[in-house]
Amino acid sequence: RSPKWGIRDLSPSANKGKLIRCHLRATKIDQKGRPLRRALPILGVLTLLTTLFVVGPVTAQTQAQRGPWVVEDVDTDAPTFVTGLDEPTRRGKPAELALSHLSSNRSLYEIDAPTADLDVISVDRDDEHSTVRFQQLHNGVEVFGAHYLVHFDEEGAGREVTAVNGNYFTDLTTSVETRISESTAHRLALARQRGITVEGVENHGLVVLPDGDGVPAFRFTIWGHGHKGPVKQEIFISGRTGAPVLSYNDLQRADPLVGSGETVHGDTVDLSLFQNDDFLYEMRGFLDPNEDPPPPIPLEPVEITTHNAGGQNGLTFEPGDETVIAHSEPHFDGSLTDIGAVDAHWGTEHVFEFYKALGRNSIDDEGMEIVSVVNAGEVGGGPMYNAFWDGSKMVYGNPEQGVGAEVHPFSADLDVVAHELTHGVIDHSADLVYLNQSGAMNEAYADYFGNAVDVTVSGTPMDDPEAGYIAEDLCRVQNPDHWECPLRDLNDETTVEDFEFYLVDFDNGGVHLNSTIFSGALWDIRERIDPALADELMYTALTQYGHPLQDFYDGRNALIAASTDVGLTTEERDVIFEAFNSRGIVAGWDDSPGESDSKSLLQDIVPLGFYHAAPQVSGSRYVVGTYADKETMFEEAQEIVVGNVSGSGTPTKVNNSGANFVFNELPDISGEQVVWARGEDVGGGEINFNVVNKKLGGGMRTIASTSSLEWFPSIDGNLVAWERLSNQTDIWARRIGKLPKRITSAKGDELYPQVAGRKIAWWDLGNGIRAPRIGIKDFKTGAKTMIKHANPNAYLGPPALNDSHVFWFQDANNDGTGAIMRANLKGKRKKALVKESSVEVAPFYDGFTLEPPRISVNSKFLVYVDEYGYGRASDPDFDRENVGRDVWHMPVTGGIPRVVTCNRGDQGYSSIGNGQRAVWLDGSLGRTDLMTRAKPPLSCQRTLTRG
Repeated sequence: RSPKWGIRDLSPSANKGKLIRCHLRATKIDQKGRPLRRALPILGVLTLLTTLFVVGPVTAQTQAQRGPWVVEDVDTDAPTFVTGLDEPTRRGKPAELALSHLSSNRSLYEIDAPTADLDVISVDRDDEHSTVRFQQLHNGVEVFGAHYLVHFDEEGAGREVTAVNGNYFTDLTTSVETRISESTAHRLALARQRGITVEGVENHGLVVLPDGDGVPAFRFTIWGHGHKGPVKQEIFISGRTGAPVLSYNDLQRADPLVGSGETVHGDTVDLSLFQNDDFLYEMRGFLDPNEDPPPPIPLEPVEITTHNAGGQNGLTFEPGDETVIAHSEPHFDGSLTDIGAVDAHWGTEHVFEFYKALGRNSIDDEGMEIVSVVNAGEVGGGPMYNAFWDGSKMVYGNPEQGVGAEVHPFSADLDVVAHELTHGVIDHSADLVYLNQSGAMNEAYADYFGNAVDVTVSGTPMDDPEAGYIAEDLCRVQNPDHWECPLRDLNDETTVEDFEFYLVDFDNGGVHLNSTIFSGALWDIRERIDPALADELMYTALTQYGHPLQDFYDGRNALIAASTDVGLTTEERDVIFEAFNSRGIVAGWDDSPGESDSKSLLQDIVPLGFYHAAPQVSGSRYVVGTYADKETMFEEAQEIVVGNVSGSGTPTKVNNSGANFVFNELPDISGEQVVWARGEDVGGGEINFNVVNKKLGGGMRTIASTSSLEWFPSIDGNLVAWERLSNQTDIWARRIGKLPKRITSAKGDELYPQVAGRKIAWWDLGNGIRAPRIGIKDFKTGAKTMIKHANPNAYLGPPALNDSHVFWFQDANNDGTGAIMRANLKGKRKKALVKESSVEVAPFYDGFTLEPPRISVNSKFLVYVDEYGYGRASDPDFDRENVGRDVWHMPVTGGIPRVVTCNRGDQGYSSIGNGQRAVWLDGSLGRTDLMTRAKPPLSCQRTLTRG
């Protein structure tokens, strides 16, 4: 989409021979000398699709000469940044003055009713500045991520507006009336968590997602455990269709008595302790948030506690007084050192003091207790190679201990402690959405402050080659099995040329993998100006100018605005421009993400960052769900589209429309027969769940219709199988025109049915005691075969079928590296088509995505998706272009697997067509494209990166 209009440098020298177009509102000259920035609707951040112009770099000096500037959005009339305002000083409360400013400048901000549509979130004040943060409302409902901030200089008893920034969406017109109830949405949200053991749900109610004219959606936070660890899944269910709109993992992967302790690295450090009534010394500190001398009304002490999870599930562990770590002596060592308790407690104190020096009172700036949990394990008590902030507490995993242990507890590096607790600071300030560019900025700020605390406390000079390392002190040995040390390097010199566009279910769209582009720019600034001043600059930019849907370019603008607040000189401000210019973070950098060596069958089927489902192929035809009209996404049901895998002809919509049909999804195809799942509005906010069938050119037929969830259908010929979710998920099947039969009834969930001939295969998740396995049943005779592994801890993925064999991913040691397995339809003659020991090509799945490794197969070839590369992202010798999922292709009889495309970035959800042709979903062009290729390329560098 092109900008509606832009403001550029109007000086004659800058525009000789050019035609200048100005909007009547262009009363402020852009001091950057460039066309102004585009909109950030939720897809501006989540899909990175809008268009903007690119011009050369400028300096702080040229900016200062040009005066005020405005940064405009595309899909909203409200600017995203206004600064350099020349407003009179006025008396009054900040929130009232902010609303008055917006109301009296409607021609600039285009906010018709500020008092009705802006709700005060917070007012941050100090002696020199204040910021009012507003939440946008649409018809009284919160607009997700839409924060608008008004900034003041404090002038004696008065205040002067100096800047306004954030996102306010003027084009929202949607009704907030919903067709489904919150309880139905809750049920659908839980059902979407496939492979997750759900342990808690928080309902946030209705929000409006700011895409197009707005999408009313119910928001839920779901805590649980997936295949490889804890999950805090944010999921938004459309209030109109019941379809998932967004879904991403928001788990961000922490009068005193002075005692002492020994860290895991052998250092003796001071600890803030508390002696309880039983004369035991507790890891319970009371830290003073007051400056010296204290204010007239001193702030209350902030309590920090450190708890021992004892190997329990870190996500569900409930810290209490009885779990606070205690010792008979005021010196903590031995086993309490080994579990990382000393490091966590000591590190938390230093993070607190660092933020105190920046004027912050604990994580939330209001004296919040800081809770740390160490010695946390996975479900079942296994070691946890992880650390995370879950929104209320810091949790540190405790890897394997004792002789041969390769990784320290995750509190053993101060930058990890500071990084994770900074996620808490971000939650209570900018609240950067943990997705795509805003999520990468979330990680970037956490990395910056994590390292800033570490080098400050350790006295490491900024020119030390290791000063930019994150988590370098976690490893006991140089190359442990479960970790890379360092995890990231802020001096890795990445630029926007290294930015990869990932589908949202892979690293939340690249929040870790792309973060050093932004954090590297921040670290470059700290290396070139006074570090303490740099910390103040970053903190001001984050807390005073940060907002949920910021992207890299907005982050740059935030630092420029904050540089005035903290008093940077012109030369110091030039450092900011040079740092971001050198990383390529300029207007328009994300406009042209690259080229493809493959053919797009459908472009932008669902914008990058939104929910998508896998395409399916039968011979020369594909079927997929898409939103043809992006302006009405999630307000109307998806279209089910059938096309030719070669790209010839025009894709055909096969579903009929109707007011009662709220969603269509999860299609499959066999010849001319198409099946899919459909939701039907039955009134009262409730839905009936149907599986429907249509022969191309024919009419509709209902395969199943109940109040239970009926979905994930598979078809071959006239045999259809699907999932029915009631108390558990079972497989049902029927021949078209015949009565349905229940195929499975064992305790536990059975998922992903696959049909070939008269055989039905499925994925048995087990029941907590029984390990996952593959089931096969002959629909005609009822004969059943169960395939399992001798190792009960082995991981078996979902099956794929052709007329003679069953195929699946198998990880015998559950360590991420697996095999592609084949057996006949009786479960006999097992063969590893790709062995786990084949380092060069062994498929890799370590739970980085919730979608399990699924295989698609025809009579001669198969394709599968591999996650290899994510775990190598911190390896300086590993090519960043190879990080992301790859689609691999091979004969069903075995042979050398080859990647189907040399595209950089992320390819997933693959399916095999006729011959060697593969189709898949590809995010490497900055959108979700349905791609195809007739056969794998003869050579591709990615095949040479293993080993």
